[in-house]
Amino acid sequence: MAIRDTLGDLISEEYLDVTMGDVLLCPLCLKDYPDRRGMWLHQTGVEAFFRDEDAEKGVHGYIAHKRSFITPHGDCGNFSLNPSSRRDGLIIYFFCEWHPHHVTLELHISQHKGVTEMGWLVKQYRSRLNAELEPLLRGE
Repeated sequence: MAIRDTLGDLISEEYLDVTMGDVLLCPLCLKDYPDRRGMWLHQTGVEAFFRDEDAEKGVHGYIAHKRSFITPHGDCGNFSLNPSSRRDGLIIYFFCEWHPHHVTLELHISQHKGVTEMGWLVKQYRSRLNAELEPLLRGE
């Protein structure tokens, strides 16, 4: 049962655009290519962590196009990935059309003392193809 099902009968609904028309932009485009404006983000997955304050265990779930899991309450899940050191957290995974596939963009959203904090974590991986070609390029 979803939490919305426990609240009672819906009497009104209104979507509020709190971004004032702004869109989420790629942090790498803004840093390296400001003229591109960075509007080519694609969501690839969402990871959520829910636990009581300072609890070691809680509910951990991941949802993507072809894969998903949810750990039951009480199972630890992988809380080392939680953006919040003490409470609930979300990670939304993205890729940008302008950047290679060995770069992942993670939008981290965390709760701390009633404040919702947001920030980007950019992970770059060494491409396996590049790693295989490097010795050839060096003439080895």
